[in-house]
Amino acid sequence: MSLKKWIILSVSLISGILLFSILPLFATNDTVSDLTLKANKTSWKTNENIELQVQDTNNADTKVVIPLPKGVTFLTVSDGNVSATMDKANQQVVLDWKENQKCNATIQLQVREAGEYTFKAYTIRNDQTASSKPLLLHLLTLKISHLTQTIQMLN
Repeated sequence: MSLKKWIILSVSLISGILLFSILPLFATNDTVSDLTLKANKTSWKTNENIELQVQDTNNADTKVVIPLPKGVTFLTVSDGNVSATMDKANQQVVLDWKENQKCNATIQLQVREAGEYTFKAYTIRNDQTASSKPLLLHLLTLKISHLTQTIQMLN
């Protein structure tokens, strides 16, 4: 192989290595620890009311958005300091509260179909999106055969 081909190959190899070592620096992780979604259990039955606890301890935040997967219906919110609006056009619940307060609300949802559903809460901080860790819930049908299969898979 000629010297010119070796130089081209070396430069290409070094460029590729640099590119792949720099890419992770541009990847952003928008997950924050002071915005959380929790449920008192991870498995639910269809048509059972699901309660998700939304907690935002950042005093600068005044709004949290929770996109709802298809087939999930928002029922109510329980917290006197928080108002909830169902944005049907975007299939999301918007929680609002006064500045310099913390959000500690419980929202009730209903799911009609069995399956796995992932929930995540979002807010905006300094023109950047901040999000909670994803919360994965399993919804089971009331049929005995499905329940038996699920229990066997968990064991």
